[in-house]
Amino acid sequence: MKTKKLLLIQACIMLFAFTAMSQTIAPGDSLRINFQPAPGNQPGGSTYAGAALPTGYLGDFGNTLANHNGLTYGWNSSFTSQGRQRLDPAGTGANNPWGNCIQFNRPGSNGVWTIHLKPGYYDVRIVAGDASYTDSKNSFYVNGLLLSDLTPANSNFDDLKIAGVEVKADSILSFTSSDANNNAKVCFIVIANGVYVPHETIHVASVKIDPSNFALFVGKSATLKAKVLPLDAADKSVVWASDNAAITVGATTGTISAVSIGTANVTATSTDGSIVGTCTVRAIDPAASTGTNPNLILNPGFEDDLQWWSNWTGHTATSDPADVASGYKASFILDGLAGGCAQDITLPAGGAGKTYIFKVKAKTTGLPTAAQSGCKLMEGTVELNSPYYFTVENADTPYTEYVFAVATTAATTKAQIWVWKNAPGSIYLDDYSFAEVDFTSNGVNTISEVKTSCFLNSNNLTVKNNAGLQSVSIFNVNGQSVLNKAVNSNESNLNVSNLSNGIYIVKATLNSGKSEFIKVQK
Repeated sequence: MKTKKLLLIQACIMLFAFTAMSQTIAPGDSLRINFQPAPGNQPGGSTYAGAALPTGYLGDFGNTLANHNGLTYGWNSSFTSQGRQRLDPAGTGANNPWGNCIQFNRPGSNGVWTIHLKPGYYDVRIVAGDASYTDSKNSFYVNGLLLSDLTPANSNFDDLKIAGVEVKADSILSFTSSDANNNAKVCFIVIANGVYVPHETIHVASVKIDPSNFALFVGKSATLKAKVLPLDAADKSVVWASDNAAITVGATTGTISAVSIGTANVTATSTDGSIVGTCTVRAIDPAASTGTNPNLILNPGFEDDLQWWSNWTGHTATSDPADVASGYKASFILDGLAGGCAQDITLPAGGAGKTYIFKVKAKTTGLPTAAQSGCKLMEGTVELNSPYYFTVENADTPYTEYVFAVATTAATTKAQIWVWKNAPGSIYLDDYSFAEVDFTSNGVNTISEVKTSCFLNSNNLTVKNNAGLQSVSIFNVNGQSVLNKAVNSNESNLNVSNLSNGIYIVKATLNSGKSEFIKVQK
């Protein structure tokens, strides 16, 4: 009898202690917990070290069920190695619960998360997914109730909500994946007492144009892309603009066109919050050369077969004169095989932030679908969105030279030259080149390097350069010449009364043969 009484007393003590550890959430209040690596800790699969906890959130760093922050919650086994910080804690990941997750479920690691709460009914919101990948399959059981979303599988996040989850006398609220084979990741959970968790309007936190530096030749066009975060922001639309008429941009498309030589700050401004992303765009003369600057590509004509090139399969060298653009050899990717090759270039000291010219000659035989070759830029281990590539889609094309101006940033560390095809037919490549533009070797300068001065007084334009002028030309924003004058002195005065108001580009050709370009507005 005493033994039964003793056991009953011990059970009461344990129940009291268990209940004391259960969290009380006041009616109308909520508890928020963020799933991430511990601040400053970077597990193997994490892009960054863990950020500081977002305001108003407690942290779950993948630890097992125990007392944390005065509450009892955690996992059935340790998931500390599965924390993923996807967004930069010093940038878009700061104070952002969507920028991190814990990968708690995949074949062989079926995770169960538990928190002890006072018995009652709770409304639960779980945001699951991954800011960098769309490979999650997020469907949960919350205390046995199925919680899922019909969002397409290729989305980054699932925002899952359920009202009236009962926490019984055992004081347990838990969730797990509805399928042990799912690849499930959780970002944060919100638990509210007696109030349904509403859909929050997710506002834009940042806008980034990638790449942040871009170059193209006059007369060419390209389309920039703006990355708006978080990925599930309610309104991710942006408006594009350029501060230099030498480089135009479509307000809604992000398509830039190089009208004349110059440098522009192209911006993408979010409709929600007017947050701005910026890209510096340089338009250079199609006649720009690399002068005596070295070709940074090793074995560019494949005269040493595939030395210095990584063979991704199907890539070899040929010495057939019919398939060689110059020299004795060229490379090609074999008929019927998917394959390619690449070469990584580490930029030399002082090479970051410069503009380069990338060239390659290519031809195809029997190629019914596309093959591509191009240049990718890297900042450390982060690959930039580098739209410097061409696509060959037609069969039996002769050798054609493809040329791109490539702008690097101050943080660019490496360029990768690559080629890939995935179909029958062959692609031949020869004479690769990647070299810095020499803005002094052929009389090509940019606006930032101008030494010529222009002064507009009413309808009189004065152009001066102490080195001496050969001629002065004026172009409109469409690149059309509207005025030309031969000069043989250090100064020229031009009557521009016949020109309508607007922005013009003045080209000053010096006695040395160099040309300088200045933007003026009438």
